[in-house]
Amino acid sequence: MTSRSFSLLVVLALLLAAAPAVARNCSADPYPLTTSCNAYGYVPSLPLNILAVVLYALCGIVFVINHILFKGWYFLALTFGTFMMAAGIAMRVVSYYRLQWNAGFIIMQVLVILSPCLLIAANYILLGRIAGHLDAQKHMFIRPSRVSWVFVISDIVTFLVQGGASGIASSDNKNTANVGEKILLAALIVQLVSFLLFTFMWCLFTYRAWRDPVLWDLDWWKPLNWLLGFNCVMFLIRSIFRTIEFGEGWDGKLRTHEAYWAALDCLPIFLAIVLYTWYWPSRILTPATKVVPQQAMSIPMEQSSYKSTETAEEPRGRLWA
Repeated sequence: MTSRSFSLLVVLALLLAAAPAVARNCSADPYPLTTSCNAYGYVPSLPLNILAVVLYALCGIVFVINHILFKGWYFLALTFGTFMMAAGIAMRVVSYYRLQWNAGFIIMQVLVILSPCLLIAANYILLGRIAGHLDAQKHMFIRPSRVSWVFVISDIVTFLVQGGASGIASSDNKNTANVGEKILLAALIVQLVSFLLFTFMWCLFTYRAWRDPVLWDLDWWKPLNWLLGFNCVMFLIRSIFRTIEFGEGWDGKLRTHEAYWAALDCLPIFLAIVLYTWYWPSRILTPATKVVPQQAMSIPMEQSSYKSTETAEEPRGRLWA
């Protein structure tokens, strides 16, 4: 999916989210804790959110540099989602000064909830790339070329549903908000199930690769694969948190205490993506390390079906795909 497509999806989600916003009569108190005039239910921490914005923005900048130096445009969803997350958290900083600005809360909600969809999509793409680069299609129960399509399409659907539901759930009308919460909860559950299936596929792929002694002897791809597994754990933590959060309702304990969001959403996502600043896929999955099938190299059948085009122990050659 192109960056233009992602941009259109974000704009559409924001429009859907802004639709239910209505005017309210709030007190002169700039920091009301009532849910009618303060959708957060608390006052966002200024130092915490500024730090989070800076860290996410720095990751995004490094990703842009990696794109320029090493290409890997198939990983653009990661870069776009990182800046999207930074923008969403930045709205929390704005909300500290304008706590009664409901539109700001809606925009924050849409950006923070939807950005992981793009980050997860990057992981879907990466697993297919790893399997294809290793010529390890037989270790996948879905073709590497189809992994991205199967899971990204699921992600797009939940992306759009979450975008509209996030705004509806932010409505001042209780009945409308309840409907939005239920729709959003359903979308989050679907996303959780989809990502559980993807995590199982990663586990199965890794297990089968471990059982293949020749493939497992190639060490250069393992850090990237383990990083992908770490991402699965971090995003599962986030997905489970969000599912329970919206299952509790708009006034639930998880949603009205910022510490839970910081520890179970913001931090896991950051830990998941920050390692990609160094382990950039296109620096590892290079033409010099690509594994080619034995048929292409005229290797006897009794020998391994895998052979790397890299002759040295460490990857070398061009650092772009």
